[in-house]
Amino acid sequence: MPVSTRHPDYVKMLPKWELMRDVLEETVKEKREKYLPQTAGQKAVNLPEIYEAYLARADFQSFTSDGARSMVGLVSRLEASIELPTKLKDLENNATTDGFGLKQLFNRVVENSLGYGRQGLLVDVDHEGKPYLAYYDAFSIINWKSTNNNGRKDLTLVVLAEQWLKDTNDEFDHDTETVYRVLDLDEQGKYRVRIFKDATLSEPVETKENILNGVDYIPFVFIGSTDTSPEIDPIPLWTMAKCAVKQYQISADYYHDLHLTCHPQPWVSGLSAEEKIEYSGANMVWKIPQGGNCGYLEISGNGIERNRIAMSDLKNTALESGARVIDIGVESGEARQARQNDQYATLHSVVSVAVSAINQALKYICEVVHVATEKDIFSVTIDFRAAGVDASILTSLLSAALANKISMTTYWDYIRTGKITERTYEEEQKLIAEQQDNEGLQLDEPETT
Repeated sequence: MPVSTRHPDYVKMLPKWELMRDVLEETVKEKREKYLPQTAGQKAVNLPEIYEAYLARADFQSFTSDGARSMVGLVSRLEASIELPTKLKDLENNATTDGFGLKQLFNRVVENSLGYGRQGLLVDVDHEGKPYLAYYDAFSIINWKSTNNNGRKDLTLVVLAEQWLKDTNDEFDHDTETVYRVLDLDEQGKYRVRIFKDATLSEPVETKENILNGVDYIPFVFIGSTDTSPEIDPIPLWTMAKCAVKQYQISADYYHDLHLTCHPQPWVSGLSAEEKIEYSGANMVWKIPQGGNCGYLEISGNGIERNRIAMSDLKNTALESGARVIDIGVESGEARQARQNDQYATLHSVVSVAVSAINQALKYICEVVHVATEKDIFSVTIDFRAAGVDASILTSLLSAALANKISMTTYWDYIRTGKITERTYEEEQKLIAEQQDNEGLQLDEPETT
């Protein structure tokens, strides 16, 4: 099989990761029929402008990306302790290939764990022998294998897909090509790296052997949402993203139906084949022959209110799902461990795994450069209350937001900053009204008794 072969679990998860990327980057609308298919009627008439209008009226809500930013904002206020050996002090502010420091790397890992539940760190050295960490997202880790070694699973293969700039004579060209980096162990059980520039070729263009002082393991750390094993973990924000896409799809029908209620269809009967009415509207008069008739066709709008309720329900489901992920309340260690055993990722587990993974990668670096260390180099005290967020206040704000008593902006702002809004009552009411407009108009007044 070619080097580009993908792990079955990767193939299974790829559609979910692509949806998450589109939702978090807010490019769902740009993907057109991937998320908003044409209706049967639109396909039948085959007029592109009808679908364009349908697409334009659809409204994609950004509550998934808003939630992710708020959670990362909360995590960024946690205190991190970094105790690097003197020889590795430079890593604190310049640890990765793209110049991220350890705290920045930590925030990036948390953000991507929330959105994708999958990523990895590779230990490597530059041409001067200085160690660094190379970051790989979920899309880049295409294949992997582990073997059982005395009851312990040891990593024996990792294939990473990288995008390299093409070697052209045009200094302004940005075209890239896919290059495959294969990490494995050679016949002597030593770590090696092979680079393949063509997936159809059986021989690499470059092989690096006896590197990192001949370590006998692959210095790659998988980072999931619940643990650091090679198996793919759940995506914490998956439910929020699904609700966002479904609400977007329903919004297209909702606003399309509202549009039709404002634009009834005129009709005329009794005209001969030669007689035509080409225009309608203000200042226009129709001449109807004897025996003819005319009128307007209007939709009843029976489904409009149901669509509005469905959109509101989806938003509430998304927010409740996000609240479960945040889950900053006090919980016993046994209860938290039990939930992690059920593979339910929370912000606490995401942060804990991120810290553990970065520590493991730094310990690999220490082994490579022969620096002794017994304690954790990178640690974070996972106490969200110390970051200024009170679990009881957060629960109350969520209930108020679900009941439209406060805006979602106020809820997310509290998570991100730990502070209650200083907006006036009128300003808050304006935000609530704008939020309800985006969710759909309530056409029927509630019954009074």
